Amino acid sequence: SESAKNSSTFIPPTSAVFNQAEQHIDQETLMLTLFLLHERSKGIKSFWYPYIQVLPTTFSTPLFHKENYVENTSVYYLTETMRQSMSEVYDLINPKTFTLEDFLWAYTIIGSRSFKLTDFSTTLIPLADLANHVSFAQEASLCTKSVDKQTNRLVLKTTDKKIEAGDELCVKYNSELANWQLLLYYGFTIENNSFDSILLELKMDPNDTYEMEMKKILLLNLSMLNFVE
Repeated sequence: SESAKNSSTFIPPTSAVFNQAEQHIDQETLMLTLFLLHERSKGIKSFWYPYIQVLPTTFSTPLFHKENYVENTSVYYLTETMRQSMSEVYDLINPKTFTLEDFLWAYTIIGSRSFKLTDFSTTLIPLADLANHVSFAQEASLCTKSVDKQTNRLVLKTTDKKIEAGDELCVKYNSELANWQLLLYYGFTIENNSFDSILLELKMDPNDTYEMEMKKILLLNLSMLNFVE
């Protein structure tokens, strides 16, 4: 997000918009989402054009599937709540240059491919975001713990695991993620997931606005988990 803050062409929304959107999305994620859309709109003139060109255009997450293959599950409800929340944020921004689907695309890119670094804020790292997920840190072949403060560049380090030529490079996504979290944010599940869990939903009065606010807070908290360590 440092590039967004230091950009000479990117104009972020007003603080009032950020404050209103904060119940749905944290400010840093929103800033980076809008910056990505801004850079994509510049086309070949963008410094990030080669990277943007290799980003996926669609996803296997429920948010991008019109077929309700998760219908009657808690993931379906969370997906619909996420879509509603992001629609409200989109309306707050009231953009003229991109659609809601564009916004959901950029939001999903940030949520599924960003890194949370100790020295910096939420960051997209070209090529490093191609690494797939493993459940346990000792299985990972890459770790991202160091930033060279002299050059301001990220240092990608290999772990102590022996790596042979042709081996796939993997990272451990943040936290111990259950299959419903992996499906919701990344579009895949893991067979025999050691960290799997289920969601229990309690029926409440549909007129209870407090329930809706709590579910929005739940989604915001869940979004904090899906960063690479």
